[in-house]
Amino acid sequence: MASATPTMEWEECLIPRRPDPEIDQAFKAAFGYVPPVTAYLWSVPWLARVLIALNLEAGGLCEVDTELSELVWLAVSQDNSCRYCFAAHRAFLRIQGFPEERIRRLEQSFFEAGLAPKQRAAIEFARRISRSNPMVGAAEIERMRSAGYSDAAVQEMAFIAGAVILANRTSTLPAMPPQDYDGMADRPLVRLLRPLMARRLRSSHHKGSPGPLPDSMRSGPYQYLVSALEPLPAAPRLWTVLHETFSAPGLTDRARALVFAVVARGLGCPKAEGEAIRLLVEAGFPEPEVEPTLAHLASPELDEVEAVVVPFARDTIRYAEPAPLQRRTRDVLTQVGPDALGALNGIVGVANMVCRMGCVVETH
Repeated sequence: MASATPTMEWEECLIPRRPDPEIDQAFKAAFGYVPPVTAYLWSVPWLARVLIALNLEAGGLCEVDTELSELVWLAVSQDNSCRYCFAAHRAFLRIQGFPEERIRRLEQSFFEAGLAPKQRAAIEFARRISRSNPMVGAAEIERMRSAGYSDAAVQEMAFIAGAVILANRTSTLPAMPPQDYDGMADRPLVRLLRPLMARRLRSSHHKGSPGPLPDSMRSGPYQYLVSALEPLPAAPRLWTVLHETFSAPGLTDRARALVFAVVARGLGCPKAEGEAIRLLVEAGFPEPEVEPTLAHLASPELDEVEAVVVPFARDTIRYAEPAPLQRRTRDVLTQVGPDALGALNGIVGVANMVCRMGCVVETH
């Protein structure tokens, strides 16, 4: 995939800015500040709750340090050509004190930027999860072990990569404007307040602690992944992401399951596909029609919205440039309307996250 740079073609945003006081308050409580992304979440408050659950530096990690997590966010966002997430994490690194020269070296090559071999191994592992062509398996896990990572750290790194993949899709599809963050660290007010902002950001960072899942989180879609992450603090966060996704308004249970089934099939993850098919049949889709639908991305059984959702979900798995996918998203908007597209945007993000995380089961 092409690198995410300020010159990459990027369409006009499909979502009007509309700050929501409740969402702003929830983000401020979780992050210590209100990021620009909140202004685009007013129509999908459930997605706001998902992104808050993925605030990993606030107790979401216990095996991977914050600096490495931030570098993975930058690397995977660059790999996925997500100008919005890339600009956001570049700005946050600057505000937290990363020298501009070091960030530029990272942009040019994470393998020639003075990183320790162990850090480089983790970044390459995260990128492999992002690409998943083919899916990450035993060989990649063994390389992480050889680099000095425990199985728990490998699982946590897979979860971090998955979180970035979700954020990249939900930012890229509707073309959230990277101008929100471009040059943020050099704005006069930010430069003046940078030491205070850096302290505030760092004060919100703390390690989580391992612990058992509560009984209320021991069932639900893709429970095998949630259970594989236990006792890491990532486990309840993944359960929350899945619970919000499969309760989201805007699309039917069938449409949600179809998205997961299509993404799992496209990535070549049989276990994720099997779970999606189970959910699809439970939602009333005729079992004999499942295989023809996944093979041809069409079926007489699909309703008008599903007929649009199914091929679009396939388009979101891998893409060379963001702009064509954003134009495709604009076409989908005209066909299904803003409510369905808002739900679809979040659901395909979660599907692309979850269906790439099968490697965590191999380390459980």
